[in-house]
Amino acid sequence: MKAKLSLPECPPALCLVAALDILVVLLLFFTLIPVVAQQAGITFVPAKIPFRMQGADKKITVTAKGGAQPILYLGRKNVRLDDLEGALVKAREDDGIELVVLMADEKLQNDVFSRILVATLNSGMELALRGAFPVEETERPVPDDGAKEKLQSPGDDAPEP
Repeated sequence: MKAKLSLPECPPALCLVAALDILVVLLLFFTLIPVVAQQAGITFVPAKIPFRMQGADKKITVTAKGGAQPILYLGRKNVRLDDLEGALVKAREDDGIELVVLMADEKLQNDVFSRILVATLNSGMELALRGAFPVEETERPVPDDGAKEKLQSPGDDAPEP
């Protein structure tokens, strides 16, 4: 006679207990997450600072791409640097544009940036800057080791008695 190995059947209620245990653990987990998350860091309320781009309803974007020949877009229209001031005046008169948002890349040269700034101000609009702006590094003269600069007060030039 062969021995039969059989396990006693578990009642269905006993199988539900394991599932209920898992549900209770998940319920506790998701209940405690918001409480712990509030205590995890400091509360931060950003300061309300008036930003002029938010107050300007009518604005236009000038996109400037640097290089040997800078490429400018006024809105979606390609414009030359020499014609930018006239196009800005026309946009101000026709559409009531108040603010120019300048988006520039890193390769934009300082002289082109200055000309865009002058054209914007000459057209009677304000300029808001956005993006990477040109920074030219200049070499500063390094003083000799033996040369020490002496700070002089205004009375040091007077002859001594």
